[in-house]
Amino acid sequence: MLTPEQLDDAGEKVTAIYRQIEAELLDYLVEHMADGEISTQRARTALNLLSQSMPLEVKQIIDSHADEIEDAVKEEVSSLMAKSDAFDLARIGAALGIGTALTMQTAAVTASVKRMLARDNIAMSDAARSKFLQWSTWAATEIATGNMTADKALHVAVRNLEREGLSIPFVTYKDPETGKVTVTNRVDVAVQRHIRSLISQGTAELTLNLLRENGVEFVDLVQRAHLRVYLRM
Repeated sequence: MLTPEQLDDAGEKVTAIYRQIEAELLDYLVEHMADGEISTQRARTALNLLSQSMPLEVKQIIDSHADEIEDAVKEEVSSLMAKSDAFDLARIGAALGIGTALTMQTAAVTASVKRMLARDNIAMSDAARSKFLQWSTWAATEIATGNMTADKALHVAVRNLEREGLSIPFVTYKDPETGKVTVTNRVDVAVQRHIRSLISQGTAELTLNLLRENGVEFVDLVQRAHLRVYLRM
């Protein structure tokens, strides 16, 4: 098992890399937004064409950090799984050490995290394209209607793009009336939330396996720091 503090920190090394990716993506989008010609009648068509050509470059930015992400995932999952295992073994009082069960469980959690991040990487690409199109189109509309000058509209669009960052949408539950409710999270928040969940599930399964292997039938979890176990006689 892990302490609440340990779970709170889970995924921090990985999310730090994603914050860097987000910053690079925003720099890329801002550069294209600032350099783009969006004051003509063909602005919307041009913006759509430009946004459709972006996925390759955006994916390359994300992929350039793949090795860093892989190393951080392995390090965090292995470290936290080992801490959970050591805690449980100390409370159970069994002289087992870290063996095959932990190795297999760590590998399973690591694989789950990697699959999750692969999905989020696609969502990041979509979010980058969506944000660019949202604020570029807004600026084009403001210019076309005469509400703002080109310089002013671009300034506001760039500022809002950088301030909002990139968000990944998640469907959390279905509302009986509307049919669907979506929640958006900043990239780093979404990634860390996923990692915490997967590590928490992995360590819980590891704990249950250790309890079964050592004949533990009852566990007192009222006070986390003073876990008491009751062995089968």
